[in-house]
Amino acid sequence: MDNSHPKDFPHDSIQGAAGNFADVYSKYMESPWQFFAMGYLTCLGSLISHQITLQSEISPQPRLYTVVIGESADDRKSESIRQSTKFFDQTLNSQSTSFSFNVCMGLGSAEGLANRAHGIRNLLLVYDELKAFVSKAQIDGSILTPCVNTLFESNTFHSSTKKKSISLNDIYLSLLGACTAETYKRIWTPAFLDIGFINRLFLVTGKGERRFAIPRLIPESEKSQLESELIQVLKFVDSLPKQNGRYAMPVDSDAYDLFESWYLAQEQSLFTKRLESYGLRFIVLLTINEHQNQVTADIVQKVIDLLSWQLEVRKLQDPIDAETLIAKIEGIIKRALIQGPLSKRELERKCNKSRYGQFYWDATKNGLIKGNQMGWDEKNGVYFLNAEP
Repeated sequence: MDNSHPKDFPHDSIQGAAGNFADVYSKYMESPWQFFAMGYLTCLGSLISHQITLQSEISPQPRLYTVVIGESADDRKSESIRQSTKFFDQTLNSQSTSFSFNVCMGLGSAEGLANRAHGIRNLLLVYDELKAFVSKAQIDGSILTPCVNTLFESNTFHSSTKKKSISLNDIYLSLLGACTAETYKRIWTPAFLDIGFINRLFLVTGKGERRFAIPRLIPESEKSQLESELIQVLKFVDSLPKQNGRYAMPVDSDAYDLFESWYLAQEQSLFTKRLESYGLRFIVLLTINEHQNQVTADIVQKVIDLLSWQLEVRKLQDPIDAETLIAKIEGIIKRALIQGPLSKRELERKCNKSRYGQFYWDATKNGLIKGNQMGWDEKNGVYFLNAEP
């Protein structure tokens, strides 16, 4: 798979306070613009995720699991995270607001997460080196990955054994991490793939430039302006009319139609999984970031541009050419079924499913069924091959 960088990040998709923050910090520091922009949006989403949603039955929360990926120290990926979280921490501590910026700088277990989250609702989990999370998550008996995985879409996680019990309720978790491409490859294992952890991550790539041996201090006047803009965004959130503590943001008809057209036209592949979920989250975030109380077609188009870029990034960062592997498994399944219907167990045995893992097996099988190339006879409990049209 080609590991070259994708097309340029769609800068115009992130404007308002987040865009201004990225403009200033990328001018004085060497990290790519998008590292700062996405760091800002991740921090902002962590602050407001319990107060803002869309007028939708699924009530999406604008929380992100953002991972910035860089090849070397030159990309300054960890520094962008430190600067983004430091900015939010200092701004919230120096201003009087109703918001609390709660950060956990890495942890090694679900038990540690439960302890840190005690008594708070919003928590941003930060790893300036995601390698630490990957290493801890791979320890036998660890439930850190299932816990963080579940909390991407849920606000509750419970786990009980004879020796210990974990209970997380009404918690709004966000994640901001950095890693090398090599570390990202280590996540492509059954332990992470089979529970869908990888497609819960929003990947941000970019190339840093050596420009400043000693980066200059950002002028206080520019920092103050950025702080003022953040406070204004939070005051705007406070001012919105809420029901049961949350503002349900309306979507105008043009915006709805545009997002629906994008959604229905999306390719069906493992790379598009949960892209629509991120789309709904970004719709909320970008609307608030631009001080709007209703989703417009302009906002949706910016989100679509962002998601199109993300789809390309996911494909370029695929470490094992998953599309080729899935095509191989498709051929194996078809050859097994060409002789006649098979039960689930028979099909898995004939195709040596264990060689490929649950994730790729399910992705391939579901793709064949959605493509009407194979089917499931529930009455007789067998899979069968559909005739070619």
